[in-house]
Amino acid sequence: MKLISAKHVITGSIIGALIGMALSKSSSKNMKNILVKKMVAKKLTSLISKLLG
Repeated sequence: MKLISAKHVITGSIIGALIGMALSKSSSKNMKNILVKKMVAKKLTSLISKLLG
């Protein structure tokens, strides 16, 4: 159980960092890009939770 929670924390932090980098690189005014990236982030997190769960 401890390994799974550690993996969740590590993968979550990596995804958060990648999304933060992508958002900072793109123009913050473009709402479509932000919404798309949020959807992609949700899909990634659900995929990872399925793989680890």
